Amino acid sequence: MKKFLLRAPLDVLRVTSSFGMRFHPTLKRRKMHTGVDYGAPTGTSVWAVADGRVTHAGRAGGYGNMIAISHGFGLESRYAHLSRILVKRGQSVRQRQIIGRVGATGRATGPHLHFELRKNGRYINPRKVDIGTSVTLPAGLMGEFKKQMKQINEAWEAAPVLKDGKVRREGVFK
Repeated sequence: MKKFLLRAPLDVLRVTSSFGMRFHPTLKRRKMHTGVDYGAPTGTSVWAVADGRVTHAGRAGGYGNMIAISHGFGLESRYAHLSRILVKRGQSVRQRQIIGRVGATGRATGPHLHFELRKNGRYINPRKVDIGTSVTLPAGLMGEFKKQMKQINEAWEAAPVLKDGKVRREGVFK
């Protein structure tokens, strides 16, 4: 079994800045650092941490050259300050597929990869996420799986929401 999500998107694992509050080196003020920076030589290969679809591949303000990949389940990974982008928007990518090269574009002080994970639009610490495992379904079972997932999702969406914002789960699934 392979892991659903790789721990890091490159072989070089020299962390130069962790997730959390820090003094920003170019803005000169305390600011939330929404990812992990990995110091690596310009041109080092960067790969997708999980299968997915490229939702952005291009310039993105202070991120410089940036790639965003949607992995389903509300999970998105972002790879910033790249010297080269090797994928296009809308392209499907596989886990460990090389998608770009480390660089120093945007608001960067030197060559490194800024790596982010978002779950339902909220930043999460890539070094503390449960990477899980994935199982490949035989092709003959995929149709039945999708049918059952559709039923589950419809039931979940129809679940009543209580005044405190919690979902009443009793009786949702038959």
